[in-house]
Amino acid sequence: MDRKKLNLTGCRQGQQGFILLTALVFIIVLTVIVISTVDLSTSDEKIARNSRDKDIAFAAAEAALRDAQIYISGGYQFPYTPNNNPANYPAEIAQPEQSDFFNTGDPNYAFTSQIGTVTQSPQIIGVNAQPRYLIDIVRIAAPNSICNSTPFVFRITAQSEGRSPNTRSTLQELYCPP
Repeated sequence: MDRKKLNLTGCRQGQQGFILLTALVFIIVLTVIVISTVDLSTSDEKIARNSRDKDIAFAAAEAALRDAQIYISGGYQFPYTPNNNPANYPAEIAQPEQSDFFNTGDPNYAFTSQIGTVTQSPQIIGVNAQPRYLIDIVRIAAPNSICNSTPFVFRITAQSEGRSPNTRSTLQELYCPP
């Protein structure tokens, strides 16, 4: 009878180590699942934040385009007086465009206009820097096809930042004043 008890206790001791190993593997698997879930939710938040920032920069650049159109057409004055003769515009309008409107070390920085500086449009809230625009006067070869038979068209380039200075949006359009 003593031999039976001895065999049973020896068998139980071998099983106790196996349970410990199984519990350890189970805890490791659970830890990996939790870490991957946290990582996934963090990256989703970053994607959403970057998307929102891009949308803010794009909307601010569109607002700068509209502000430049108001400036070109003279619509900010009351009563309304269109000012679409290129001879009436200051010399800086015909300067070449620059790709970085926010670089204060750039000598052509002065040729860009910040939104609202001429038209008294309100400042945009929620952006790192107020959007800027540059207006170029472009002579076109076939005026009848683009701009009501005038030989000039205005190329407006607008650039803005989102909440982060690393998010920028640049828009460009050809504009024919009314």
